[in-house]
Amino acid sequence: MCSFSSRGDSLTSISSAPAGWDLHIHPQGWIYFANAELHAVTEEDMRDHEIARCVISYVSSYPLSQLDEHMEILVTSVSTSSDHSLTLVVNHLYHIASYRIEDTKTANVNSVEAYLCECPCCFATFVP
Repeated sequence: MCSFSSRGDSLTSISSAPAGWDLHIHPQGWIYFANAELHAVTEEDMRDHEIARCVISYVSSYPLSQLDEHMEILVTSVSTSSDHSLTLVVNHLYHIASYRIEDTKTANVNSVEAYLCECPCCFATFVP
């Protein structure tokens, strides 16, 4: 079982982020990590070995093959490998986000009702 320590509040073994994970600073000042190959973003501190292990384990359990090329998932401290229902899926091409992959697929964009929301990597419209 994995236990996240959100935003590095209690780091135990700080190093550099694992290969493929890049550190970014959001325009509003917070740090987040992104992996373009895996189509994943997290605010969890990937420099902490245990957190990185948990995030990578979670991402490997997610159905990434269902994402379009301009989509990615947001991995948070509530993400667990047994339940993907709280994973936010972001479509950067259309600036929308939802907890359901099908809502953010390009083919379905015009058929969903949207609400303004913020995701950590951009300002997006949220589809409930």
